Amino acid sequence: MNFVKNTWPALFWALVIFILSSLSPARLHLPSFWDLFSLDKAAHATCYAILVFLLIVGFQKQTEIKFAFLHFRRAALVSAIIYGGLIELYQAFVLTDRNGDWFDFIANTVGCLIGGQFFVKWNSRKKVSSN
Repeated sequence: MNFVKNTWPALFWALVIFILSSLSPARLHLPSFWDLFSLDKAAHATCYAILVFLLIVGFQKQTEIKFAFLHFRRAALVSAIIYGGLIELYQAFVLTDRNGDWFDFIANTVGCLIGGQFFVKWNSRKKVSSN
């Protein structure tokens, strides 16, 4: 129960991503390299950056769960990347009006990395200001 208490913001945000990924019909087009720099990809990256940040904060609060081989930041990063991949598979194989997109997955992953780096910067500033 402590896990849910500590990670509810991240779990809520993951639900928001799932709902948004399910509702909006995708444009059908052949992706190009320039799609990586579209507003849609920035939105993907932002959503997943927020998800990773919230996951790290929640995982960091966990005292009863010890990750044997993964540090909490890595666990959050890996979890969010897998989630982003599963969302794309869900869109490709379950939804009829959506399609999975490799460029979306790349944008999700880039967002995860940005969220992890943002946490490191935020946490280091937080430590400096508390001293």
